Amino acid sequence: MPARFEILVNDHRACLAGLESEGSLVTTFGYSLNTKSETAMCNLHVMCVKLDGGWFVWPVPPTSVDDEVRIRILPGGKFDEPIPWNQYVVSGAAIHCPFERRRLAVEVNNKRVLVAGYHQAGILNGATAYVDSPANNLELQLHVGGSLPTGEILAWQSPEPSWGDEITFRTLPHTDEFDAPTAIYGGEEK
Repeated sequence: MPARFEILVNDHRACLAGLESEGSLVTTFGYSLNTKSETAMCNLHVMCVKLDGGWFVWPVPPTSVDDEVRIRILPGGKFDEPIPWNQYVVSGAAIHCPFERRRLAVEVNNKRVLVAGYHQAGILNGATAYVDSPANNLELQLHVGGSLPTGEILAWQSPEPSWGDEITFRTLPHTDEFDAPTAIYGGEEK
């Protein structure tokens, strides 16, 4: 079943991505804080992988800590032409940010569903995905996760999105008020 994601950054359309055959359509918005290099970055990626071959991306504008990224989940129809992954040389989707811890707020249809965060450096990501598998299993997914320098992978319980939903991601200044991860995997051996 064809699907589209309309991506808006601060209420301006960044792209209208789509998938018309079996594969995956994915949008990720992330924030990373690296204490070794004392750098922080925000990034936004919109891509698809087709089961019949090919990785494709939609160029999007750079994002920063004060930006709001919204993904509208739409049925199939016309969409912007993507470019092959191997021709996507320059990623204009990442921008250096002030070196500070942040939290990631997630809303579904303008209702806050969770705030992800932790007390150290690491990466926070929110992703919306549509998967059309060969078994014709259609699936919409919302993932919120992160990783720490120790190798631990964090995951937060996220609601299942539905057709017509609008998913919003934004970073927030760090405080001790955030939802605890619902799962932690891996990490360094002690």
